Amino acid sequence: MSPGSSGAGPSPRLILLLLVLLAFGLRLYHLDYQSLWRDEMDAILFARQELGQLLALFVKPGHNGPLYYLILHGWVRLAGDSEFSVRFPSLVCGVLGVPLVYLVGRLWLGSTASLTAATLATTSPYLVWYGQEGKMYTLVLLLSLLSTYVYLMALERNR
Repeated sequence: MSPGSSGAGPSPRLILLLLVLLAFGLRLYHLDYQSLWRDEMDAILFARQELGQLLALFVKPGHNGPLYYLILHGWVRLAGDSEFSVRFPSLVCGVLGVPLVYLVGRLWLGSTASLTAATLATTSPYLVWYGQEGKMYTLVLLLSLLSTYVYLMALERNR
């Protein structure tokens, strides 16, 4: 019986959907349990700046790239700056990383190994932790995975 045919167990898509839901739940649980820490407060201060002031900060040495703060700038205006709302964009990026881990893994390793990798990404304490921080870490992971996937797809199409 070939993988994915009836009787072979749950489909990889169903398993991936369940992993995404689990990733969401793990990152959502106690999202606002801890108080904001200094770097998260700095992120809020940056996000509250007027757009021109915010962009001017990033030409100075010692600042992270502006994309996360631009996203947070719009999000804080929409959802407020509570612990929950400031950390929610990181949660979303962390959850979106799970299917991208699967897609990248499937191109390199096949379906079974990529589901294992997605399971590890879902339950990794570090990735859950970063998915609960109001910082750019999960956005960097998401963009890295996305660029890797696009690159691998481009290589695949050129074969």
